[in-house]
Amino acid sequence: MSKRYYVNWCLWIGLMSGIYVLLYSASPLFQYGIMPASFVALPIYFLAGANPREFLEYASSAVAGVAWGCLYLFLLDYLTGMGMFLLLAQFIVVGVVTAVLCAFHFIVTPRVVFSKIPMMFGAIASSFFGDVLATPERILPLMVTLILGLVLAIACNTGTRLLTEDGHWKFRQEKN
Repeated sequence: MSKRYYVNWCLWIGLMSGIYVLLYSASPLFQYGIMPASFVALPIYFLAGANPREFLEYASSAVAGVAWGCLYLFLLDYLTGMGMFLLLAQFIVVGVVTAVLCAFHFIVTPRVVFSKIPMMFGAIASSFFGDVLATPERILPLMVTLILGLVLAIACNTGTRLLTEDGHWKFRQEKN
């Protein structure tokens, strides 16, 4: 691909991201302060190719990741509430729950849903910074925000279909 291709694609990605932020900021989701979660989901899906056929797998994995994040946070709160030192509680919870999560999703769940472990970990991280247990009204908006980040990845990736290999916009091509 040419430099022109990458420059034009970057302009497309910037335009899509700008439009996304504008629309998100005008939506009721903005009040929850979790828009950055969109930009956690976006690169995970985007770097995997943002294949629309895998959207359901990524979306269901994002939802599952938020549920797992709630479990991590609940267990951490429970153990520290029982008097366990935070570092020990983190070691136990993260070690055990991560092993269970990976085993469950590698072995038990079908490959069509709940199968994108990197997306789950992105959603878990978003659950931590979204502080979803302290503010449980953020759980559903966080799930929606992560899924919207996946939609943004598809929109960004669409730019590749609008460019020729040498980087010209296809809709600006002159007909012979």
